[in-house]
Amino acid sequence: MSQILRQFTEDQDTVEASGSTVGECLDDLVRQFPEIKRWLFDKNGILLVLILINGEAVYQKDLNRPVADGDELHLIRIVGGG
Repeated sequence: MSQILRQFTEDQDTVEASGSTVGECLDDLVRQFPEIKRWLFDKNGILLVLILINGEAVYQKDLNRPVADGDELHLIRIVGGG
């Protein structure tokens, strides 16, 4: 987990989240670490991160995508600009 995220996870590099979908795993992550919500979502609930499941990209419309025990989800902050 990046240094930025570790500030929300009590300095843990890796955390476990429970759920049968990507969205449920994010909900569990927020339940465990409430402050991370503002890093994951904007005030309208729009996802601010790219999620990779075992290296494959998942987007806002895919939050209902099933996950299996042992899948690895990586969160990468989306940065705008130009």
